[in-house]
Amino acid sequence: MWPWKTGHGRQNVIIAALILHCLAPDAESAAPPLAETAVSEKNATPVPESDPAVDPHEDPPSEDDPPSEDDPPSENVDAESVQSESVSAVAPQNPTAVKHRQGSAMISPATMRSVSDAPAVETPSSETEEKKSAFRVSARVMAGFGAMGEYPRGDQLESDCKGECFFEPRVFLKQARVALRLSARRLKLKASFDFADALKDTGERFFVRDAWADVKVTKAFHVRVGRFKRPFSRLENRGVSRLPFTGRGLFNNVAMEKLAWGDRGQGVALLGKYQNEVAGKFSWRLSTANAYDAINGTLPSKGVDGFARVEYEPREWISVGTNGGLKHVSADGRSAYKTAYGVGGDLRLKVKGLYSALEYNRVQDWATADEPWMAGVTGYVSYDIKLRNDIALQPMAFVEYADSDTRFAQSEVLRVNGGFNIVWGKHLRVMPQAVFVRPIGTVGKNRWVASDSYFVMLAIQL
Repeated sequence: MWPWKTGHGRQNVIIAALILHCLAPDAESAAPPLAETAVSEKNATPVPESDPAVDPHEDPPSEDDPPSEDDPPSENVDAESVQSESVSAVAPQNPTAVKHRQGSAMISPATMRSVSDAPAVETPSSETEEKKSAFRVSARVMAGFGAMGEYPRGDQLESDCKGECFFEPRVFLKQARVALRLSARRLKLKASFDFADALKDTGERFFVRDAWADVKVTKAFHVRVGRFKRPFSRLENRGVSRLPFTGRGLFNNVAMEKLAWGDRGQGVALLGKYQNEVAGKFSWRLSTANAYDAINGTLPSKGVDGFARVEYEPREWISVGTNGGLKHVSADGRSAYKTAYGVGGDLRLKVKGLYSALEYNRVQDWATADEPWMAGVTGYVSYDIKLRNDIALQPMAFVEYADSDTRFAQSEVLRVNGGFNIVWGKHLRVMPQAVFVRPIGTVGKNRWVASDSYFVMLAIQL
């Protein structure tokens, strides 16, 4: 009995295709075999697209974004290799092939069945696209207890201690933060709030941290508007949840926060990321914002600023970055405007459990009449020692050298921070640490106050 009289519709279609193939053997060079093409279309995995909406410095993301800098880079998928692997996965190791005398194509019965069973290829509908939308809520609480002592000199009586302070125990709440994120196709929204501000004695009661909208124009070009971190300093833009210590240092407190060379501003930013297997990863950010954020600031200044930062990661274990910026600002909101400048660079190394970073920044103190240059050098290292699958011991060390006025001597300070953290997955960290601050010199306008601190910080993140 002839096969096409058996009533099996699938075999009829396949045998008819083979007859046509035999009658036109030259078509093999013009197009791939029917079965191989269909199987490839069925099993091929689409090439994933990298999403530069995540902060490219941090990531850089801003500090509340999920880790991006520490995550392994996405791998480029070769579509041809995926297709060939899909075909080999469908066909058995030793197929009973049907060989044509006028061609070299070999098609196994298993492959024929997969061809006949393959569904039609459908284009994604608008309903499928809408399913890409996602809403996420995250929270972080950082609290601890410890003892701290400050030892100001006679010319530093403006210190809170008003003289020598003995160690006093204290319990503190560093952060109580909630972040909301919404992703919908090409749009990303983020708003974060820190309710620990209610306990501060600065008089500020504005809880908003990040509040921005990000629009993806292309994979390498995004537009962000709202309140976000300025692209200056790798340390400033690395999230608190990824830092092995609790504070970014003395220079950061003065230059980045009080003088707003870092921290957050209200404005517009352009950012993007490009990644290539050979060249590595390149990210960039440009921004313009209020020169001083009146929301959290204490100075009635006015003006605008502009910043630029680029990072290059030729390999996953090494990354270099550089940044620069300027501020056109009136310090008291009434005096003449002046222009101040800032520059910096950094290096990051990451090998297995080891993470280290070195950074140098130099900015002008625009709040002072003669605008002196300030400088800061920071370096830190941590190493994760796995005790169990989800528990690690993390020794760390942080060293900082800062100078509040590079024109004079004895305006410097040395700060050392060390500890042994216990990390339990991504949600819990116990951080026993000690911090020592020692001004260099005993005369001159040294703004830094000697202090010793011993504490245990508990960080919980959901």
